[in-house]
Amino acid sequence: MRVIFVIALNTIKEIIRDRVLYGLVLLAAILVLIGLLLGGLSYDEQARIITDLGLVAVQIGCCMLAIFVGSTLVWREIEKQTVLLLISKPMTRSQFLLGKFIGLGAVLILVDILISAFLAVMCKYYGDVHWYQFFVSQGGILLESLLLLSISLFFGVFCRPTLTILFSLGAWIVGHGINDLHYFSNKSQNPTLKAAGLAFSKVFPNLDYFNFKEAVIYADPIGGYLLSRAFGIFAAWFILLLLTSIWIFNRRDFI
Repeated sequence: MRVIFVIALNTIKEIIRDRVLYGLVLLAAILVLIGLLLGGLSYDEQARIITDLGLVAVQIGCCMLAIFVGSTLVWREIEKQTVLLLISKPMTRSQFLLGKFIGLGAVLILVDILISAFLAVMCKYYGDVHWYQFFVSQGGILLESLLLLSISLFFGVFCRPTLTILFSLGAWIVGHGINDLHYFSNKSQNPTLKAAGLAFSKVFPNLDYFNFKEAVIYADPIGGYLLSRAFGIFAAWFILLLLTSIWIFNRRDFI
């Protein structure tokens, strides 16, 4: 555990010096401010617009951080050949990957807390905040971003950063379009396409299960089934992707 902690700490220091981090945080802050400006155009809907765009800002900030920084997390060490020095020490490749994941995961949690705290203050100032739904929504955003991080880590162990970003962004877009795919597959008249579409929509992770934005805006109840479903999907895919990433990374030749 000490080795993993050291790698995670060094990863955090590297990410803090990365300009991409501050660019994405600034983007999220700008989106929240845009929500404030648009909310001022409508007095009756001000709180709803601020909350809606604010939650979108938190989601985009965390997910883009997981994809863009996660895409270079392992490749940077491979390209500079520093991975050879690291794994030659009393450290396994599994510990190396886990340390990298935990380091960026800790940064994601910190960014989520900072942007969410700013959003919570704005929402409280301009209207009422449904705190239970708000905190659950932030938890859903965090699970989604950590899942995207595991996807980026998976592709990052054998792909270049550009391809990793494209694949991860594709997974993010497709993951939010699963409900539409399921709907149109049901409407399809082609049995083969219908079966393929329905099978894919059931297997691929549905990222909309992590989205509780409407519950925050309209104070809708969030039952235990929705929470367990979101966490179950995250846990299953996270374990699968992490184990597969370790398996591939253990068999890579860096020379």
